[in-house]
Amino acid sequence: MILEPNIDWGQQGLTDCIELFEDSRTTKLVKESTHGFLECVTSCDCFVQPHGYGNGYSAVPEFEFDIHGLEVKVAAGFPWGSWMEVLERRRPQWLSNPRDKDSLKDEIVDEILAIRREIKDTAIVPEHDRFDDIWNRLSDAAREAIDSGISEEEWRVSGRDKIRASLMASILEILDGTVEAWKQELNAIKQIESLAQV
Repeated sequence: MILEPNIDWGQQGLTDCIELFEDSRTTKLVKESTHGFLECVTSCDCFVQPHGYGNGYSAVPEFEFDIHGLEVKVAAGFPWGSWMEVLERRRPQWLSNPRDKDSLKDEIVDEILAIRREIKDTAIVPEHDRFDDIWNRLSDAAREAIDSGISEEEWRVSGRDKIRASLMASILEILDGTVEAWKQELNAIKQIESLAQV
């Protein structure tokens, strides 16, 4: 994470910034901004965003938002490759129990069950390959619905609190470090001005 200040580095500017960032309302703003940021970036495909930097398959997506003129840049989420592993691992559970998944529309559930019956009736496909065969026969809409449901479930059940806590801790730690650096800079300015008056 990078914080980029845009302030007047004079004594009054530093004093004002220190007061602003030590105010409890700023901590509340950080929490609200982080919550809004997470809701925004995870609203479509949880954890994974298409506009990551570098190698899209292995890079962690990068996002940015602003807190009182400090630009917060964070890398948050899973690289596409890692998230694909999660999806592939979870798909069989969704294909074996589609009725238990509230996020799936009835027509998607019906499509899964119809394909499962076809495969079961033919008995050509070995049992351990059936989930792959079901997946390959599904429509694009059904596959997107399943992957989206897995992402949403993972985000809501296990990912959200971990990512929020980690992100909040990182932002507040860097903000504290930034304020401490401002205090040192302010002390240095005061010492120089004090020596100049002697």
